[in-house]
Amino acid sequence: MTNVNAGAKPARPGRVSRLLADRSLATKILAAVALPAVVAVVVAVQGIGVAADGADTSHRIGNNVTALHKIEEMSASLSDATEAAVASMIDTDAATTKAILDAFSEHIATGEKRISDFQASNAANSEFSAVPAEVVQQLADSVSEIHDVVDQEITPLVQADNFNQALGIYAGKVMPLIDELDKLTEQMNQEEMADAAEEVTAVEAERDSNFLTALIFLVVGLGLAAGAALFIVRGITRPLREVSTVLDALAHGDLTKRVQVSSKDEVGVMATALNTATESMKETVSAISQGMVSLEASSQELSTVATQVAASAEETSAQAG
Repeated sequence: MTNVNAGAKPARPGRVSRLLADRSLATKILAAVALPAVVAVVVAVQGIGVAADGADTSHRIGNNVTALHKIEEMSASLSDATEAAVASMIDTDAATTKAILDAFSEHIATGEKRISDFQASNAANSEFSAVPAEVVQQLADSVSEIHDVVDQEITPLVQADNFNQALGIYAGKVMPLIDELDKLTEQMNQEEMADAAEEVTAVEAERDSNFLTALIFLVVGLGLAAGAALFIVRGITRPLREVSTVLDALAHGDLTKRVQVSSKDEVGVMATALNTATESMKETVSAISQGMVSLEASSQELSTVATQVAASAEETSAQAG
């Protein structure tokens, strides 16, 4: 930087000042403009990261919703199958009973396929469902056992019109398995609902945290950027004012002022040139002043000589007369 002083001793800028002192004005102005831009970019990048996290969380919640829908579909198929099994033991018409048993086979097969699809999705994507794999496997085993009991034990009895014995097997073997299915499907629903609730809670907490972090960073970053920009701008305008002060003094005839140079940028070069010009003008004025003193002394000597010559001439004229 530069300081107005009667002398021209170099200044000793601070560490930060030394870092910027010899940079060009274009670099300093660019730095002042770039700092807020950097803050904006960082905040934008953080915003993109938050958006990405939000998208990932939305995807996980979407998985929960899909899993819940599949569980509902499995429950519906299994419920239809058990209703068909009960109906087959009530209706005594052979054709109707056969149709009901065929419907049971169709519904139970659909339920087993949906369970298999659920397991495949869970195996392909660990985030697909919050339900433990062993719970799904228990559900599959129970459905398979119901299928076997109805096909191998109840169906032959129904076809033989032995409905009471079929109902006894249903009550003793199938009903406990149905109760187990209800418990497992309820557990699966609760697992998914709890996981979705945790995701929502985590999203809300992360949203609040990210908002606070972004706000703090924005305020602090803009404050630092404004302070740095002010420092840079003052580093440019202050030496210009000091150069202006020296020029004003020069315009009023004061040749003793100098700009203390401490940078090599455009302002520092201008200040050095001004000091050189001022010093040159001072030397010129000093030389002219000394010449005028010498000329005045010579003029006085000539006047004395002239007076003496005139006196001699008068004396000589008087002697001649």
